[in-house]
Amino acid sequence: MQRNRFETKLERVSYMEALYERIRERLNKENPVSEDLAQELRAQIKELQDYYEGAEWLEDFDAEQRGEFPRNMKRGILAEDTLYDLICEMEDRLMKHD
Repeated sequence: MQRNRFETKLERVSYMEALYERIRERLNKENPVSEDLAQELRAQIKELQDYYEGAEWLEDFDAEQRGEFPRNMKRGILAEDTLYDLICEMEDRLMKHD
């Protein structure tokens, strides 16, 4: 059995939140998106998309609804549209490079 690389939901959400913020920061700095940046971001977006479309995001979302995360913890990725909106924006902006 493959072991999950995250020991806890807290670690996973913190990692995904930081990944989201790095992507968002890069997108905000570069408009239009260069080919180099587009290539760099594809793998990162794929990681977020796999998380969002998999069971882990739903598990984390449910934990959020139960109040299992610290109040001061950044966890905007658990809002229902945050990752979806980023994925859609990236698909739109990266299609220009395909």
